[in-house]
Amino acid sequence: MDEYWNDPCLSTFPTIVFNTQNDTVAGLSFGYQSTFTCPSPWIDISSGVLRVNTPANYFVNYGNYGLPASNLQVKIELDPCFTPNSSLPMWDSYQNNTLVYNIGSLSILESGMINISGIICPGAGQTVCAKAIISPTFICNPPDSAYDRYQLLVYGNCINSDTVRFVLKNEHPTILTHVGIYEIYEDNAIVLVQPFSIAQGDSIVIFHPANNHSVRIQVKFLTADSTRLL
Repeated sequence: MDEYWNDPCLSTFPTIVFNTQNDTVAGLSFGYQSTFTCPSPWIDISSGVLRVNTPANYFVNYGNYGLPASNLQVKIELDPCFTPNSSLPMWDSYQNNTLVYNIGSLSILESGMINISGIICPGAGQTVCAKAIISPTFICNPPDSAYDRYQLLVYGNCINSDTVRFVLKNEHPTILTHVGIYEIYEDNAIVLVQPFSIAQGDSIVIFHPANNHSVRIQVKFLTADSTRLL
């Protein structure tokens, strides 16, 4: 349970005892109630083995952790060296290397998958990039008054066909130094954890080898009262 749910039906949580490894307990009910009337859509993208002049696939998973969401749309921004041939379900539009899917509505904990088939062009390097976006996005809980969206700019791009470049920049008008931790993931497995300290107006550049992986960065702010995730 997190800040999005409370338990008005329970004064205390039941005690659960496991006697052996892989043991299970059945017959327990938890009456949770949503704290915020808000959807929480999510999305991720992964691929199989990508080789030039060879059929390739992208797998897009999406869903909704929050309350029912409507008018949802998924966009897949593909590398210019990837040519899509088909997908299941089929895209609604394809323009400027971007596939658009009008998902519509998702109920609580409902999820779906898109399987995109295509081919990698002969001129591809060691890295082929793809990006998945689900919209609209929602801010469910009231923003922390101590936090604003200008605290830290984080962005990344592929370079030299084999390297991912991340930039972290402190653009806040009053915070002199940002202190935190960044984590780098390869195919959703964490491979690097590093602390950082960025002065006002300054930035750090991080280069990470692609090695045929899907690479992403996650940033955590370390503040006096909590750790905030970006």
